[in-house]
Amino acid sequence: MMTIQSCLMVILVLLLGLQKLNASIVDACVEDFKRNKQNGMSICPTMTNYIKCII
Repeated sequence: MMTIQSCLMVILVLLLGLQKLNASIVDACVEDFKRNKQNGMSICPTMTNYIKCII
């Protein structure tokens, strides 16, 4: 299980990498991320899904 600090580190790494990704792909992944959070999914599984989406 990832700690909050680990999740935050993943977020920072992803934000730095977003500069190189296609904007339409990122937008779709961000919308999926928001939908998962609104449905009550915890942050770590949500981040895992986000990582899978942008890779």
